Amino acid sequence: MAGNEPPVAPRPRGTHPTVREIHKNAWLKRQIPGDKKGTRFLKRVRNSG
Repeated sequence: MAGNEPPVAPRPRGTHPTVREIHKNAWLKRQIPGDKKGTRFLKRVRNSG
């Protein structure tokens, strides 16, 4: 899906994404209908407080 990804702060190649980026991407994935994995992941994170 080139050109459809949400804007993410650029970072050096080979580094791990920050926790903020992971959560942001998980939240955006939840908006996609049919993405059960993303929804399940977000629900688990949200319910854990």
